[in-house]
Amino acid sequence: MFEQEWIAASVLRDNLSKTLAEVAHSDRRLLITWRGAPAAALVSLSDLKLLEEFHRDSAEQRELRHQMHMERFRRAQALERGSLIG
Repeated sequence: MFEQEWIAASVLRDNLSKTLAEVAHSDRRLLITWRGAPAAALVSLSDLKLLEEFHRDSAEQRELRHQMHMERFRRAQALERGSLIG
């Protein structure tokens, strides 16, 4: 599993080098606040790659669903036209 914690942007700024090294070599995820509100996240490259894979797979699945819906729509239209002609 991974560690997730909040850190203020000012604290991150003051400890950037150390914090980057820690995140890069661990499963640690930092949720960064700016002026007290959630603003960004700092994750390792391996976490970023997982996130990119997830988005790519999701986009491919959405495209496949769209294609299936369009095919069903075309078939329904063809049946409708066929029944009107016959």
